[in-house]
Amino acid sequence: MLTFLIASIGIAVVVLFPISPPQNDEPPTVVTIKPSNNPKEEIGPQTPERKAETNKLESEDEILSQEFRDELGEVADLYEQQIRYPHYSQPISDIELALTPKPFSEAKVDNPLPTESGEPSPIGISASVDKIRYVSGEPITVQLIVTGTAENTQIVASVNFLQTSGETILTSDKLLTPFAESNREYRATVDSGLFEIISSELLARIEINVDDTNYVTTVPFWLSHSSGRLENIGFSQQAGSFLRIPLEYSVKEAGYFFVDAVLDDAATGRPLVRLQTEGRMPIGNQQLTLNAHQQALKDAGSEGPYRLRIMRSYRGAELNENYDVPTSISSTWYDIPRFEFSNYDSSPFSDPEAEERLEALRSLSNSGSGE
Repeated sequence: MLTFLIASIGIAVVVLFPISPPQNDEPPTVVTIKPSNNPKEEIGPQTPERKAETNKLESEDEILSQEFRDELGEVADLYEQQIRYPHYSQPISDIELALTPKPFSEAKVDNPLPTESGEPSPIGISASVDKIRYVSGEPITVQLIVTGTAENTQIVASVNFLQTSGETILTSDKLLTPFAESNREYRATVDSGLFEIISSELLARIEINVDDTNYVTTVPFWLSHSSGRLENIGFSQQAGSFLRIPLEYSVKEAGYFFVDAVLDDAATGRPLVRLQTEGRMPIGNQQLTLNAHQQALKDAGSEGPYRLRIMRSYRGAELNENYDVPTSISSTWYDIPRFEFSNYDSSPFSDPEAEERLEALRSLSNSGSGE
């Protein structure tokens, strides 16, 4: 991250003061001290100590200025690499950022169970839901892991759902059943379509009885209504320099929609290209198109077949709305066949405005360097 240095220079200070008290009606005599044209020039004699301090400041300014230019140069190098492709079709360099979060990893609460004296006990509970955001109608799976108990310990757990204010929205008292007995894992799945309140942060409240001692923990998550549904993908095809992937929606709420997706290699599962698209869609059966550029696909090193994963799909918040509204998605991934590189138009991508910005960055990074 760049550190921008803001230097305030050329501050003019005009000091007015009387030399002698006024006599009769004569105006007082004043002296005006004009600011120096040299921001580093000091008023008063230039002692050896003051000169050394001035030289030190000048040297520090030169070092900082060079660091600033070096950082700009690094930014320019990264930007030059990015503008080889459209911003909506970028090869993936950090695979971790392109992975779908694992179930039960996003919303998780760990608590050691206290003893009667209030001291920590060897028994602990870890509660979680399988993801952090849900669309109404999706199943919500709650998981509980109990550790540090003896093999014959009796454990009973149930779950209810609350608003963050504490008001109960679904009293199910649904029991969590053993999922992996050896690890003391329990799970329960509830249909979120039964909830009376949606489009807000909610809590899964889990009550646990361990050998007749009761404990409670809560796990937060978000539940929203759906603005539409991604039903399927259409027929993908090569068109010039692009692989075009149509997305087929049934839209419930008209608005401006955004899609963030990842194209994986189907054989290895390796994330290849990050794809984005956006556009306004009215109610009904509509379509948005993802465009994967041939250069991004070639640099990622795969002709396919591919799998398309949708990371996010939502309608952006309109005026006087507080939240984006997600769409539901019909599948975890969508299969796309193989397309040979030789059938693309191999013309390189060019963005004149981006190239002008790059030139400006290069100019700034080289300023004062003698180049």
